[in-house]
Formats: sequence, structure tokens, C-alpha cells
Amino acid sequence: MKQKTHITQRGLTLLEMMIALLLLSMLLMLLFGGLRLASSSWDRGSAFTDQVSQMQLVENFMRREISQAAAYRLQQDPQDPQAVLLGYQGSAKRLRFVALMPQAAAKGGLYVLTFGLSQQEGGQQALTLWREPTVKAGTPSLANPENEPTDAPVILARHVSHLEFSYYGVPAGSSQPATWLPDWPDNQNAPQLIKMKIAFDGGARWPDLVVAPRVDMAAAASVR
Repeated sequence: MKQKTHITQRGLTLLEMMIALLLLSMLLMLLFGGLRLASSSWDRGSAFTDQVSQMQLVENFMRREISQAAAYRLQQDPQDPQAVLLGYQGSAKRLRFVALMPQAAAKGGLYVLTFGLSQQEGGQQALTLWREPTVKAGTPSLANPENEPTDAPVILARHVSHLEFSYYGVPAGSSQPATWLPDWPDNQNAPQLIKMKIAFDGGARWPDLVVAPRVDMAAAASVR
């Protein structure tokens, strides 16, 4: 006679069930941890990309405007009525000059541009651009670098902790070789180079922006 084979099926014990659940929990923790890490890395990469894009836009704009600065007779020197006084008023914290604004950016034409820091809500500082049409160029507000321009400001970068301009060249009347200066006292000649250093809350910094102004002094005689 053939003997019957009996197959006995046994269920999981409580200990095996607990071990299985523990292993599953560990796998889920590793999975969600990897997802969080990937999401965090994506967010950091996206924020870095946005910051780089903003930096490039701001620097390209400033480089274009500074390099295209125009000679403009802001006022006439009583001692020399033919002298052309540039719109440059360069200090360590503020840069002011005359440049040609495109129609898309303003109403077009020559504008007095001022780059500097403005105070925002919460005590934060921002790199800011002020614009004034040159029809106001003879008013005392432009002769006094401490006065704020009157046009609505444009915020270029927020959360700025440090802003510093410096100027390379030889001011008129100086016998010293060209060097970097914290301000530019010569209102009849442009500096050879202008440098901007900027840092942000948290320690981030942009690479130094160095621009060579190209002011046509020969053409300035006909500008009024």
C-alpha cells in the first residue's frame, strides 16, 4: 500500500512577525530618509541656481550701465565755464553716475543712476538702484551725495550685510601712481576701474564685480 504523505503548514510565530515588521520599518525609514535627502538636495540646488541667476542678472545690468556711463555737465565750474563735470560721485558705500537708460527700463534718455544700500523692514539691507532724469541734474539734491534721489527705488538684491565700492586710477592733481581708492574725488575724469564687493546675511558672497567705465570726454563738450 502506498503511504500518504502529510504536509503540515505552520504559521509565523509572534517573534518572526516582530522581526519581519522591524525589518520592514527599517527599510521604510531608509527609503523615506533617501527621499528627504534627495528633496533637500534638490531644494538647495534650486536655491543655488536662483541665486546664481540673480547674481548674473544684477552684475550684467550693473556692468552694462557702468561701462556705458556718459559724461554730463551736472553743473558748471565758476572758475572754468567750459569744464565738463561728470556725474560721478563715488564713495565706499554709494556710486552715482549718468548713463543712458533704454526705453524698456524707464522713459529712455540720460538718467542719473545711484547704486547703494537701503534699509528694509526688519532692519535688513538691500542693494538698491535709484533713478533720476537728468532734467533734475542742476538741483541741490544731486550736488549733495547725502540726499536720497526722489524716484522709486528698485531692489536688486536683498539681505545684504556688506557693500563696498572702490576705484582704481589717478585723480586729477595727484602725483601718485594709479591705485585702488575708497572714493573718487575727481569729477572731471572717470576712474579706470570700479570694483564692487558684496556679502549677504549668512556669509554668502558674490565674486567681486570689476568694470572699466568708457566715458567719451571728447563728446562731453556738446552735452548739456
